Amino acid sequence: MLPSTAQDDTGTVRAAEPRLVPLGEGLAISSSRYRQEIHYWQQLIDSLPAIVWVSDEAGNTLFFNARWYAYTGQEFGELRQDEWAKALHPDERDAVDAHWFATVNAYRSDYAATFRLRRHDGVYRHYLCRAAPLATGPGWIGFCTEVPRGVEING
Repeated sequence: MLPSTAQDDTGTVRAAEPRLVPLGEGLAISSSRYRQEIHYWQQLIDSLPAIVWVSDEAGNTLFFNARWYAYTGQEFGELRQDEWAKALHPDERDAVDAHWFATVNAYRSDYAATFRLRRHDGVYRHYLCRAAPLATGPGWIGFCTEVPRGVEING
């Protein structure tokens, strides 16, 4: 989806609504237009004040937005297998892993957890992480947000 605007005769924007851009059989889209759309969504996801991630149906992480790499100091190549888990506090890795894969195996349930993530300077901060199965196919989309000090999280 890309934002679409409606203008009146004077050129004043009267409405903004999302529109679907079908990428189906018989539709030709230029590689330039495709790159523009990918760039648009990448900028949107990278500008969010949260860590955003996507995994496959088996729970293997496929994507992190730029905020993950800036926060953890990890490099893009460290995404392979479970290298990202090195950013979890060692005392919580096993429990977080078990809870995540139990949720993945149930597939149609949402995931929620709190845990500590190591910042690039070695300091651990508390994060709330939520994920849900993708509506468009197999896999998951999730986000993690820092929990401010003094805030209690219930459920």
